[in-house]
Amino acid sequence: MGLVIYPPTLNWSYMRQRPQHMMLQFAKNGHTVLFFNKTSVEGPVVQEVTENLFVVQHPNFFLNEILPQLPSKRDTIYWTSWSRKIPHSNLFQTNTLIYDCVDDFPDWEQEEQMYAPLADAIVCTADHLKEKMKKLVQKQPIHLVPNGCEFEHFAQVKKQSRLHEIPEIPPHDGPRIGYIGAWAPWVNKKIMQALSREMPEAQIVIIGPNLRSDQPELGDNVFFLGHKSYESLPFYLRYIDVGIIPFAINRITHSTNPVKAYEYLATGKPVVSTPLPEVLKMKPYVLIADQPNQFVKAVRTALVNLKKNSRKRMSFAKQHSWEKRFEVINEHILIPRRKEISSKSDELQKIMQSIHTTSTHIPLQHNTVNSYYENLHIAKDPAFVGSPSKGTHYECYFRVSQLKHIPSDSMQVYLEFDLPLEPQSHEEWQIILSAPIEGWQHDTITYNTRPSTKEIASILISQPFSTTVSFDVTKQVMEDGLTRFHLRSTAKKALLLDQVRLTCFQLNK
Repeated sequence: MGLVIYPPTLNWSYMRQRPQHMMLQFAKNGHTVLFFNKTSVEGPVVQEVTENLFVVQHPNFFLNEILPQLPSKRDTIYWTSWSRKIPHSNLFQTNTLIYDCVDDFPDWEQEEQMYAPLADAIVCTADHLKEKMKKLVQKQPIHLVPNGCEFEHFAQVKKQSRLHEIPEIPPHDGPRIGYIGAWAPWVNKKIMQALSREMPEAQIVIIGPNLRSDQPELGDNVFFLGHKSYESLPFYLRYIDVGIIPFAINRITHSTNPVKAYEYLATGKPVVSTPLPEVLKMKPYVLIADQPNQFVKAVRTALVNLKKNSRKRMSFAKQHSWEKRFEVINEHILIPRRKEISSKSDELQKIMQSIHTTSTHIPLQHNTVNSYYENLHIAKDPAFVGSPSKGTHYECYFRVSQLKHIPSDSMQVYLEFDLPLEPQSHEEWQIILSAPIEGWQHDTITYNTRPSTKEIASILISQPFSTTVSFDVTKQVMEDGLTRFHLRSTAKKALLLDQVRLTCFQLNK
């Protein structure tokens, strides 16, 4: 078995979905999996979260310091669910590049056309996505592998009694309707309003992060619990009577194969959904309703027949486990290619388990200066760099408040920040790091009084592997004692630099 790479597109602990489940299956089948977190956090650089599966907390440090230690002759599978990450497969000496096509986002279309043909194989979660990929690629095999569920994790709900209350909301003896997933723009607010209005006797429980910019008016019987850990979901499902998927029908949801459908069904509870093409395949185990009044009627029907066909729903879900999904991938993609390459999985695992590097983040205080207000001290602006318009230039100065905050045993020190905004395919941004030659008064500095600087390094950002940008400043900090920095950019827009920090890497004692 070989090395499996999942590039930084989401964090391991955020809403466990298909990427995490697929990587768990690779690990269970003997592969060494590296799951790169989207954002860097303090603590271990690499953490083995389960046997054979390592979460990489600092992608750039890993690429610079750890990747060169891995065996050069290895079977490397690069699996990505975002086409923008396909070009980064060349960082890992990839033997097998798999594009897992899971969504039909309009913003992804141009990059998908460019990069999908580079994949060795394409996996799709929905029929519509498979047909779309057939038009983009000529030779590569395309496989339909829908989503699934961790059956045993959710089937335990059936073995336990219905909960009478949960801590976050008032006790309720009446019906409980549950939605687990992102509270996103594709949730049909008219259906949710109808449920709230027409079923005042019911509690409607929404579990998941809020991704909406609007806030639909809903009744007092609707409760938002926010994001909950994957491990705790069976607990909340014991409280819920009916699971719902109230999605609007649009381009995105037309290709959605909702994980929550399989997870609801694994509990044995009834499920009501709008007529998503992929959910229509699940009839009669899922009740289908389109308009708000029909949806309310279907939920009422489900509540009357809570136990009817419960075992059949669970049996259906069991046939669609993540284990079953991986069997298809193994049979049609991995086994046919395995004869072409050799692997050293034991050596890979030993190397990964021997990494005991941890990180400490030291926040930097900043002053932003703006050429448009050249004589004005800007006290509360976030950290911006770039030139959003002619004659307007943002630069930023940073400082460590106290030198003693930097651990003396640091092996490496990076100046890092997160870029919430990524360049489009036609853009390139240069970010320049410099050392101020003299100090400045942080409570009076302006663009015209800013200190002169000496350039240390620059980074050209066009298709970043990670949203975290890293400058290696080990020599400047540990040998020269530098504690002040300056950043500017050639970008033709204002770039927000989030969480600018010194990241100090040490051996975990």
